[in-house]
Amino acid sequence: MLAGEGEALTRNAADLTAAMGAVADAAAQGAVTPREAMQLGHVIEAYVRAVEATEFERRLSALETADAPPA
Repeated sequence: MLAGEGEALTRNAADLTAAMGAVADAAAQGAVTPREAMQLGHVIEAYVRAVEATEFERRLSALETADAPPA
């Protein structure tokens, strides 16, 4: 079953696999239509891209800071 009304489907990146599994299970059980499952999958995919971009930016900033000459 998917998260209830007002309940977050994911809280962090580690929840994404479980979220995709929950979407697939809900579709298989008929709790959501295949179209709704696809739309939820797109939302999760967008979340993954946002997490990846944020993590990349954080790591790049750390590298740039470590490589910067002392002031």
